[in-house]
Amino acid sequence: MRVLRLARYGVLAIVTTSIMALLAGVNAANPAAARVTRAGAAPASSGGAQQWVSWYTGPGAQEDLSQAIAVAHNGSAVFVTGWFTSADRVDRDYATVAYKASTGAKLWARRYTGVGGQGGIAQAVAVDQAGTRVFVTGYSLGQNSFTDYVTIAYNAVTGARLWLRRYDGPASGHEYASDVVVSPDGSRVFVTGTSRPGSPGRSDYATVAYDAATGAQLWAARYSGPGGPNDTAYSLAVGPGGKTVYVTGQSRRAIATVAYNAATGRQQWVSRRGGSPRAIAVSPDGHVVYVTGSFGLSFGTVAYNAATGTIRWHSRYTPATVSGANWLAVSPSGTMVYVTGVAFPDFETVAYNAATGARRWARRFNGPGNSYAFAPQVAVGPHGHTVYMAGGPGQHTATVAYNAATGATQWTRVHRGTCTAMAVNPVTGAVYITGGAVRTASFFDYMTIAYHG
Repeated sequence: MRVLRLARYGVLAIVTTSIMALLAGVNAANPAAARVTRAGAAPASSGGAQQWVSWYTGPGAQEDLSQAIAVAHNGSAVFVTGWFTSADRVDRDYATVAYKASTGAKLWARRYTGVGGQGGIAQAVAVDQAGTRVFVTGYSLGQNSFTDYVTIAYNAVTGARLWLRRYDGPASGHEYASDVVVSPDGSRVFVTGTSRPGSPGRSDYATVAYDAATGAQLWAARYSGPGGPNDTAYSLAVGPGGKTVYVTGQSRRAIATVAYNAATGRQQWVSRRGGSPRAIAVSPDGHVVYVTGSFGLSFGTVAYNAATGTIRWHSRYTPATVSGANWLAVSPSGTMVYVTGVAFPDFETVAYNAATGARRWARRFNGPGNSYAFAPQVAVGPHGHTVYMAGGPGQHTATVAYNAATGATQWTRVHRGTCTAMAVNPVTGAVYITGGAVRTASFFDYMTIAYHG
């Protein structure tokens, strides 16, 4: 049994032969994407139609699972990163693939095998506004046999490696990068994750800024909560003006959200409150920071003043079953916030008024076989009219389109395989999901699907 920690989602995914067998039967040419009719559904004529499906198999690989996806701002390309396991099932390596957004044709694929071939696990990917550079981060064993952050910049068009930087904390302990973002002007790259400073039972947030062109480290900032507990950073975001970076994570039994000056790394504010966070986003005008996660057995969402860290509102939503929020997205107009998560064994998506936190609607999705249990994600179409939910590392994965104003289901697609990440094309509105599926009896490959939005 092989266990991989998916830091971005705060869950453990277990990739085993039994799961591979469960997912067997996926057709290599078509992942059995099926339209599921729902009461009240009113899909557009092309809404939800599959545009393409693309696969990636690492050289000699037995297990391949993509972890993150990003779309070029001009809508031309889709970038997927994750890991593959070699034939001996010992080492995992980064694998990053670029696809043509309109057809799914592979543009390039690049691997990183780590120091001395010791491998690594990629966790997140981001592309700059100009579409010239792609940045991948994760972690890999270093010379001291402990893990370091490893961040790589690629030419977005050719896949040529531009630079690679490792971050080894002050005590040369274990470092696990979980997320990466690029400043709006493309000049800086920010990476966050968890760093163990050497003391038993302790870990800190560690956030690092790099020059996007050269990879030169500009600053590194650490956060240790009161009493020096375990602090685990999950997610980060940068304000639309590029002046502030926001990081959220778990600190003891609290959500700890930290704001840093993007140019210097100086801490500007910290806000703590009870709960377990999973994701963070900034409003389009840069005035509000939103964090979602779990408050006990409820979905919990908090809105902070971006300048001061004071709480503007907080909202709880408690489904009838064990639940926890996993992802959030803000509408392009900044008027709505959408949160999705697990209401076991189903998925639940909730819409809030962004100014007040008042709940607008909530929709539960129950798929075939009740196999949806982990890591749903949510995204908003470029015009703000449609909200998309996707997830499910079980026998089936679902992608659902909701009317953003009312929550009415517009279309639903189900396919066999896992879903670890999703993204929406900012130009065409196409919806991309990525994860993995079994194409043959023994190979678990990256699978990326594009649907009409």
